[in-house]
Amino acid sequence: MIGARPAPGILALVLVASFPECRHQHKNSSPRPPQAAHAFREETVLWNETLNGGYDKMPVYEFEGNRPTVGAGSFVHAEAVIIGDVVIGEGCYIAAGAVLRGDWGSIRIGNGCNIQENCVLHAGPDAAVLLEDECHIGHGAIIHQAHLGKHVLVGMGAIVQDRSYIGEGCIIGAGCVMRMDSDIPPRKIVVGVPGEIFSDVSEKHEARAWYGTRQYQALPARYRAAFKEIKLEEI
Repeated sequence: MIGARPAPGILALVLVASFPECRHQHKNSSPRPPQAAHAFREETVLWNETLNGGYDKMPVYEFEGNRPTVGAGSFVHAEAVIIGDVVIGEGCYIAAGAVLRGDWGSIRIGNGCNIQENCVLHAGPDAAVLLEDECHIGHGAIIHQAHLGKHVLVGMGAIVQDRSYIGEGCIIGAGCVMRMDSDIPPRKIVVGVPGEIFSDVSEKHEARAWYGTRQYQALPARYRAAFKEIKLEEI
């Protein structure tokens, strides 16, 4: 599990503790050098049975020496775009059209998360997006430089803006726009533009949220077993 919310100013240290393979990338706060054409290149990764079941290949992108990594049992669709300093945990589902762009900052995705079609995750220079375990990010949502606690459900088309913290078990309603620097306690429902706390998460709300998340957590294995590209003439 990714750690609990860090105090201000030590997020990079928490990321290092949770993902030691990235320690060299956070040893100081110096800005990264200006990007250049030679610093960005595509890598074609052939997936094995522990990842996409050998069904296909996925383009991922190295940026300034940072390469994405994907945990065992995760499924990343071939039309997702994963760039640079991105670590995806185990058993995650990353849908077609999702963009995880770790060029200026870093992106850390905990185990069992799902990021659905056309979501965008990005952070500013020397900052981070951090999703703790089992987060559920609905179609078309944007998470920008924010920290989501364990099993936060972000509804379709919602926007979570810079430096926001969303506590464990929260539900962010579809189309909600969170202000920058929002700080939401655990188990709250947030709706509206701008987002405001509407109520606590009831047992009924929680059960519905977990039902959807469990459905997505079953998808990686289903896709590895039975998902294949077909030619147009076969239809």
